[in-house]
Amino acid sequence: MPQIRIYKPDANKAKTNDKVWVEIDLNTIEQNVMRGRVVEVLGQANTPKAEQISIIRSFGLVETFEPEVLNCAKAISQEVDIKNFKKRTDFTKQRVITIDGEDARDFDDAIAVERLSNGGYKLYVHIADVSNYVVENSPLDKCAYKRGTSVYFPNMVIPMLPKEISNGICSLNGGVDRYALSCFVTLDKSGTIISSELKKSIINSKVRGVYAELNDILENGENSEFYQKYTPVLDSFYEMMELSNKEGLVSTSDLVKANHGIDVEFDQKMDDPEVYKL
Repeated sequence: MPQIRIYKPDANKAKTNDKVWVEIDLNTIEQNVMRGRVVEVLGQANTPKAEQISIIRSFGLVETFEPEVLNCAKAISQEVDIKNFKKRTDFTKQRVITIDGEDARDFDDAIAVERLSNGGYKLYVHIADVSNYVVENSPLDKCAYKRGTSVYFPNMVIPMLPKEISNGICSLNGGVDRYALSCFVTLDKSGTIISSELKKSIINSKVRGVYAELNDILENGENSEFYQKYTPVLDSFYEMMELSNKEGLVSTSDLVKANHGIDVEFDQKMDDPEVYKL
């Protein structure tokens, strides 16, 4: 592999041990040496900040949105249109809950469980209906297609769509009406799936659930400091617990505690990270 030589005028004030982004002049190869120019100083090598920027540059991730994409997003109302209630199944009174980690940045799915008179269950899985706002071949659609996904880092996210959509009208925040695509799954008393159905809907999440808080309720019941917060959805939550313990389904402890992993905390400069096991 050719060596890359960077002369002082092309160093962009980079210092020893800095991690840099270099542009290579392919026309300057001579005796297995090519000339390079420092385009950007990412920071000191092996620091979280420099490594994060390095990943962003290496994969060509785009941190900003084009003006036409931002304009489309800003033109979208942050409230659902009441006229559409007749076109969708209304679940705004249902005991819906989102369940995510404490540091989750957006909420795109929610659940509810009802016990049926025959001893069976109906499980409702609600997914934010992004398609209601992202029209095919629109600037938003082309932007989402190009990015493919949101990319999450310990201290930030590069979203697939602008915040007005990802954190706004398409985030199933508690206490607000949102459009969703809903799957209703009917199960018998043993937990075996009998049927399922998909519909466009409107939901209103009653509680922003957190894994750690629900684990605390499982362990401490009414003595949990979080018990009152979950009062609006406790019946549904306990029905989830009951359903999850049915034969062939994942156990309750696995259902709620599957969030175990690693949490990384940084100071404001992204130095000296502290790592915690969840």
